[in-house]
Amino acid sequence: GWLGNSKQEIILFLITNPYSVLLEIVTNQEKVKYVLYIFGALGFIPLLRPIILLPAIPILLISLLSNIPEHHAYNTHYTAGLIAPLIMAFSEGLPTARKLWDKTICPNHLFTPTLIGGLLVCHVLASPSPISRIFFIEKSWFYHYSVYLPSERPHMIKSALTKHIPANPEIIISMQNTLNSGYLSKYKTIFVFPHAVNEKRPFAKISQLDWTGFWNFLKHKKLEKNVSNPVWADYVILDLKKPWFITSLGCHWVGGTCLESQQEFTSKFSSLVEKTAENFDTIYENDGFMILKNRSNQTK
Repeated sequence: GWLGNSKQEIILFLITNPYSVLLEIVTNQEKVKYVLYIFGALGFIPLLRPIILLPAIPILLISLLSNIPEHHAYNTHYTAGLIAPLIMAFSEGLPTARKLWDKTICPNHLFTPTLIGGLLVCHVLASPSPISRIFFIEKSWFYHYSVYLPSERPHMIKSALTKHIPANPEIIISMQNTLNSGYLSKYKTIFVFPHAVNEKRPFAKISQLDWTGFWNFLKHKKLEKNVSNPVWADYVILDLKKPWFITSLGCHWVGGTCLESQQEFTSKFSSLVEKTAENFDTIYENDGFMILKNRSNQTK
């Protein structure tokens, strides 16, 4: 990465180049918006209790120092670790905020209505809740109300999964990022498409990460190899009517398709799907939903 290729290099760069690091953050529009979103949505009140925000510093720094867009997007799961310290700092900072308000020319009785009004406005503008604008404007498939409406399609998908994929938890699956199903939670190894489809991939042997493995580490002072040899997926699951993803990289999905401005991504994803269909057997296909099975002993 831009900070270095090892922990030592990264730490040394942060210590010796603080100006460059700060410049990278303040000149990046998305990172500035990220900070404004997470603190501004609470009226910047959490900043009045910086001590409580200490646990949030590592998460915040990692997000701001990363050049991966998802890491500094306010609406991704990478922000989840900030919620607890932000809410606690907000709660503890309210008395100080009230005192500061009382010192201004603003009427004292307007503090609570202004605070609640500001929180509500931010909630409507940026949250995915049923009272937000995002819930009703089809700019994001993930948050639009139509996702929650019952239909026959989820039943079709569940039925196909239970019928065509064996219940053996050792089976290796590669599936589209946005395709989630409770039925698939029983499998120990799940890759995100196209991992283990376009090339072999190793996976972590989590069965060794238990008290026995810990005791062996203490006894022998040596970590056992907990990564498998590279493997192919046994089954591939795709849903072409849900947002397309290449691992964690997705397109802006509106109206059931990627925006026309993302032709490069669309072409790459379509090419991966075509190659998968060539190298794996399609055992089920219906309304854009596909289940493909590995051709045993065949070089992809």
